[in-house]
Amino acid sequence: MSMHKIPLTELEQLGLEKHKLSTDKPSQLSDCFRLGVQHATQSFNDIVIQLCKEKNALQAEIDLLMLEFCPEEMTQYQIENWEQHQVVSTHSKLIITTGDDVSDVVWTEEKLEELQRVVDKIKKEEQSSKQCCEGGPQWGHAWDCPKCPD
Repeated sequence: MSMHKIPLTELEQLGLEKHKLSTDKPSQLSDCFRLGVQHATQSFNDIVIQLCKEKNALQAEIDLLMLEFCPEEMTQYQIENWEQHQVVSTHSKLIITTGDDVSDVVWTEEKLEELQRVVDKIKKEEQSSKQCCEGGPQWGHAWDCPKCPD
């Protein structure tokens, strides 16, 4: 399907004219050129977004260091920018809801390890309580049955 009916961007229009390619009637070469421009533009946009994220991360690190070691040298803009970007860490807390009760629980490595042990124990009990399906290999019996020897 030709792209000749899709409106041209300014960049595509300029490129097609410079390369003396058709802009008003179906042309495979024009379509290839437009697809190349779209791909390059998208790649460029992705790079710009990534660089902006890296710049913001570096600025946040600078602001944090300045706040810690020389807060008197920070401009009002830096302080306001730092304040705007403060968020609650998703790694340090987990909200547990039981009915209408909501409580914040701080998870430590020990609590996470204990939780993993409980989960593993429940899985093991669940597997051992299953009855043998007595199916043949065509039903996955040899791989899934917890009662059968490995």
